[in-house]
Amino acid sequence: MKKVLYLAAMLSLVLVGFSCTKPGANRTDSQTPGNNTGNDDEDGKDDKDDTPEGPKVTTCEENLVLWISFDNDNLIEKGEGVSFKENKGDAAIKTGFIGKGWTNNAKNNSMAYSKFDVASANLFKKLDDMTFTVWVKNNKDYYKGGVVSLNGGRNGDKPHDFPAFNVYLDNNNPVTIDDQQVPAQQVNGRFIMHDANGVEQNVWLDTNDPAFAIYDEWFQLAVTYQLNTQKPVDPEDPEGDKKTCATVMLYANGQLVAERAFDPNIAFNNLVTEYTNAFYVGAWSTYVEGDSTQSWQSYWAGSIDEIRMYNKALSEEEISALYKEELNINLEQE
Repeated sequence: MKKVLYLAAMLSLVLVGFSCTKPGANRTDSQTPGNNTGNDDEDGKDDKDDTPEGPKVTTCEENLVLWISFDNDNLIEKGEGVSFKENKGDAAIKTGFIGKGWTNNAKNNSMAYSKFDVASANLFKKLDDMTFTVWVKNNKDYYKGGVVSLNGGRNGDKPHDFPAFNVYLDNNNPVTIDDQQVPAQQVNGRFIMHDANGVEQNVWLDTNDPAFAIYDEWFQLAVTYQLNTQKPVDPEDPEGDKKTCATVMLYANGQLVAERAFDPNIAFNNLVTEYTNAFYVGAWSTYVEGDSTQSWQSYWAGSIDEIRMYNKALSEEEISALYKEELNINLEQE
């Protein structure tokens, strides 16, 4: 399946041209943030500044508000009010999908995460609609864990069971794919909304779709959240009365996999509370911080790269274009 997607992407990229590159796109060392492993030029500057120009991502770049590339010492390229804090456990920065990326060195569900501090005046508070994209890689035996999470949920004086925003994969019940049973993939995007009175509004987006049964290969996840979409009150009567609600869409390798409309019609930034101060890569925030966690929660067992957030819900065509651009950069660097 992945080979077919790669071939399709390459065929579609024949007419696409690029002019710039992301700094460090060809660096593959296992540098720990804070250490400088480059060689200095005669002018005293690190030679990583001399990276030749090449392809770059241009899809909706004017709407890009967060970009964690893992390519430099601070891991982050863009993100108002977000800064790298620390790596913990088996978290390491090694070869990624493009340039360098995040990985769990233990290759299992042992503790491994990167923490980013979130300032009080941060980008998450400015998002009504949003798109989140990331490249991930994992293996069949440990295909489970939190990819990213944003803290902020609170139950009294303790963290809530679930993060304010969370994306993770899980393998529970097997499904049949090509006449073989494999772990069922679930990508669960949980949104914990808070209204003016602090009342939670919880929504899951789950899928057991073969699109996520990809092992030991990179693939792209994308989630969009959009306000003010018009949906039929009665799903069986699409031409009948409409209601205004929010919509979550889930993509794998540029293809729409699942969609869910739900009430209330609350902006994404309503999940950001006074307690929101950390963004985690490779973990559930409450699994790291909380007193109240659940046994099935775990750390991400594989690799992560190219985390992006946009201040709009990208269309299906834009998600597909972004996927093809990132895939092309990956193929260009090989």
